[in-house]
Amino acid sequence: MNRSRSIAIFSIILITALILSLAALVGPALAEMGPWNRVDNAWSGDANNTAPISTAIYKGNLYTGTFNTVSGCEVWRFDGAGWTQVNLDGFGVATNWGAYSMIVYDGYLYVGTLNAIGAGGEIWRTAAVGGPPFTDWTRVNAGGFGDPNNVGVFSMTGFGQYLYAG
Repeated sequence: MNRSRSIAIFSIILITALILSLAALVGPALAEMGPWNRVDNAWSGDANNTAPISTAIYKGNLYTGTFNTVSGCEVWRFDGAGWTQVNLDGFGVATNWGAYSMIVYDGYLYVGTLNAIGAGGEIWRTAAVGGPPFTDWTRVNAGGFGDPNNVGVFSMTGFGQYLYAG
């Protein structure tokens, strides 16, 4: 047997052993998590919602944002019993197609949108007041940060006293 074939066989055996060891460690931990319950279909009330694309936990509820090129993105809240839409479609702008990013920062839920036709990506925030839909949604940036070629806000993170968007 040549040297390169021996190394390849040894590598396969080593990787298999590592995978089996990892499965043995992770399996019991997953079992302790309890049974999984399906809680999707937030977007099923609107056939134009094609996918959930962002999530966040805010004030003890699960939030998800959708992709919708007809009436605009939607943000839905799951309270443990059911789903409720908490924004106006597209935040009132049908070309806000996707709620692509979400983050909880400084007491607010922030949502970053994709707007490829028009003003560019936007960031909206809420403290979950009123509604639903919430009545305190506020846009916190100029569309595309002043450049409509910045079509989406695909990531956000907080650091210190600042919220950063990509």
